[in-house]
Amino acid sequence: MSLDGGLTHVDAEGVRKGRISGCARIVVNAAVGGDGLARSVMGKVAREVVDLVEPLVSRPPTRSDPGDGTVRASGDTKDGGGIGGVDGRGESGLVLGETMLVMGGGLSGVPIFRGMVEAGMKERGWRWGEVRVVDDPAGDGVRALMNG
Repeated sequence: MSLDGGLTHVDAEGVRKGRISGCARIVVNAAVGGDGLARSVMGKVAREVVDLVEPLVSRPPTRSDPGDGTVRASGDTKDGGGIGGVDGRGESGLVLGETMLVMGGGLSGVPIFRGMVEAGMKERGWRWGEVRVVDDPAGDGVRALMNG
């Protein structure tokens, strides 16, 4: 007999995700209700989301030698790189004021959490041209690519 009650690995993963999302709902409801600890937990997760985005904003992946198949972060530039260098561009040429940030799924639909994420980005000086929230990020992305 297995520890997971005989579930397939796919079913067990679904059960695990369901438990996690159930816990997230409890924390969100508590934070909205004024619970300081729950709000602190949400703030920590929001900061982690911002940390995850930073490499894409300031040092996007670039290919090293052609043909070697490895990807690594690009190095610093003479002007310090990152957002807002000499010409307002990151190392990739990304201009945030002309870029749309699309958030979707899970906690991005919760206004209090989304506000925490956006505040964390603003603290780093990131000003997006537009911010949108989508219900079905994968589906919306595919439709956008198909429609050109």
